[in-house]
Amino acid sequence: MSSPADPMTELQPLELHYFRIPRERWELMLARLRQMGANAVSTIVPWAWHAPSAGVFDLTGLTHPLRNVADFLAVCQAMAFRVIIRPAPYVGAGLLGGGVPPWLLYAYPEACALGPDDQPRRDPESGGGLPSAEHPTYLKHLDLWYQALSAELASWQWPAGPIVAVWVDRPATGDAQVVAGGVPVHWDYNPHVVKVQWPVWLRQQYQGIDALNAAWQTDHRSFGEAAFPRQTATGRSSPELGDAARFMAHTVAHATEAYAAMLREMGWTVPIAKEGGAWSVAVQLNHAVQIDPEVPQVGAGVRWAMDAPVRADGSPGRQFWAVKTALLGGERGTKPVEGGILVAGLESRRVRLARPASDYGTFRLLLDGQLLDASSRARGKFVYLDYVVADRAGETEIGLFVNDRTAPLGGFLREHLVSLLMGKAEALRWASVRCRAVAEAFSGVTFPPTGLDDVPFTDDLLAAEQSLAEARRAAQRAATSLGRLERLASEVRGEMWPTVPVLPEPAAFSPQELERLAIVRDVCAQVSPRLGEAAQSIQAICQNSELSGQGLTVDTYRAAWTRAHGVAREASALLMEALARVRSDQAAGALSPAAWSLENWLTCILNGLTAGWLG
Repeated sequence: MSSPADPMTELQPLELHYFRIPRERWELMLARLRQMGANAVSTIVPWAWHAPSAGVFDLTGLTHPLRNVADFLAVCQAMAFRVIIRPAPYVGAGLLGGGVPPWLLYAYPEACALGPDDQPRRDPESGGGLPSAEHPTYLKHLDLWYQALSAELASWQWPAGPIVAVWVDRPATGDAQVVAGGVPVHWDYNPHVVKVQWPVWLRQQYQGIDALNAAWQTDHRSFGEAAFPRQTATGRSSPELGDAARFMAHTVAHATEAYAAMLREMGWTVPIAKEGGAWSVAVQLNHAVQIDPEVPQVGAGVRWAMDAPVRADGSPGRQFWAVKTALLGGERGTKPVEGGILVAGLESRRVRLARPASDYGTFRLLLDGQLLDASSRARGKFVYLDYVVADRAGETEIGLFVNDRTAPLGGFLREHLVSLLMGKAEALRWASVRCRAVAEAFSGVTFPPTGLDDVPFTDDLLAAEQSLAEARRAAQRAATSLGRLERLASEVRGEMWPTVPVLPEPAAFSPQELERLAIVRDVCAQVSPRLGEAAQSIQAICQNSELSGQGLTVDTYRAAWTRAHGVAREASALLMEALARVRSDQAAGALSPAAWSLENWLTCILNGLTAGWLG
């Protein structure tokens, strides 16, 4: 797919937080963003989530699959999304500590922002302490985080990768208080601020101590004697309070620029934007996906973005169509595109369109990606398209009027359809890799390469899952010795969402149990290559249609979608049969508790294959 010369051209981003969404739904959620009209994704890369403890950084999924931001970027690139990352330090968004690691301020309380009572300021969303924006200890650890982030993600910058910009958020400020004159100020009484930064700033504002004394009506002998004022309530106005308010605004702006400078020094060449930049309004059109509940280690609560345009299961929320209309524009829900006209709306209606002389076509593109012929009739110079929001076939994403149904699609239509196809290809590829892992583990045989082995997340993810499997087995042995099998079973079943699917090793099962699980091994060995071949075939169609000059037509799109749908449905049926057998044996007591991990693994694959587009 061709790339824009200027990646910031006509940027229409929506916000999506990969770490709040089960991995098997990434492709579905990105497809929903595309269907709303987005061509870019703005995502937080939370420091707290990717640095679970001091000195530990994980951006590839070694400790948790949802920390694999490299995998997310790979999926975005495959689906032709440009990406804006927000790598902290403080981002809010209902995150624990606002995205700043809670362990950092617990271990280094001297780096906390303080109120006038010298008590730590608290994040209004999570209740955690707020950092002092430029405290040396804080900046030291932030530098380590940016180094780890840059080492893993800088190679994903445009044009080699999808990252087109880095968004630097303002430092954590907490609740504002009002000074004389009605000016809201975010105060920080950390000693580093009021005893180090404050005198330096005063020297920059006044040419000498005499000038400050004249302005303040004081007799200080040095700038160090000019104490930072602590009265923040409305009432008495003073030059000291006015300077203090300007100083605090300066510290926020200075810290933001310091964060951006750190990233530039670490090799970031894409635009590094700060709040108030040229495309800030578009970026702030966020909360595109609702999460309910979210990962316990991430959020301060159990829900996030409850009024989002897309629900947690991928279904459109009540704001979905409003956002779509806002981003796609057009008059009364119609928009001219290269080779035709698209129609989107909130209600079914008949649309009158000019009739071309060529072999035109009218279609309905459903939310699951299926492209159906739409009802229409020609009268004189016009074509009347029946735009149907929903019927037994499904919900309509857009109606399409194509001037020539045999001609290659171009511009918006081609990019839109190719992105949807690539999302399906990525879902098939991911399921293929996971099925292959089961087949190899339970057969002891390494399968021939399928062309999917270069998937960046595969090796790290499987290594992490094997480590988690060993830890889980150790917990099982301990629970057995203490007579707590019931509690263990609940733990292994992962009754707290989201579970981290763990592939158990064959050694966790007896020979008799392995014989019962042979159906799982055989089914996974059967479907893995089929899924992988289908993924490669769809990818080739998307890439070669442009390279060959033939382009993507309505018919080639339909053929690719039909193959993806058929292979996924066939694989799902076989996997469901195997899963039903496992569950039946579990209910009969014929399998050890370790089988719950295998069930979770299979369920995860099935969710990825069926999410949103096999209805």
